[in-house]
Amino acid sequence: MATTGILDGGKVTLFVKDGANYTPIGYSTSCSLELSVDTRETSYKGSGGWNTKRSGNKSWTASADGLVALDDSDNGYVYSMDAAMTGDPVTIYYVSGESNPVTGDIAYTGDAVFTSVSSTAGDNEDVTYSISLEGASALTKETIA
Repeated sequence: MATTGILDGGKVTLFVKDGANYTPIGYSTSCSLELSVDTRETSYKGSGGWNTKRSGNKSWTASADGLVALDDSDNGYVYSMDAAMTGDPVTIYYVSGESNPVTGDIAYTGDAVFTSVSSTAGDNEDVTYSISLEGASALTKETIA
């Protein structure tokens, strides 16, 4: 059933899709998606001294932070390191859901490559990771079936 009302940030997850399977980025504590639009200057002598603009190329990035677990099933740190080292694009979904996307909800999806994977191990603290991905295709909107 589709989510209604204000979306709870704790329920939004970055998923990797492989075939028909959605797998959440493991043990994540936060995730984000950013769309950027370049602008093109279109000012001319008759624009009254005002800058005028048009939309140009678009790009997008996604990121997540989480807790490191070294079992390979978590799709988190180990998966991200492996994917970054191979350089192969992954298909990601930014959508509500914890273990699976919520049917009927809107997702933003596209192919992306890992641009950064890091971990931090502080004294007497859980080991954490941060990942960054850059869009390698158009970002599209899709309703989860």
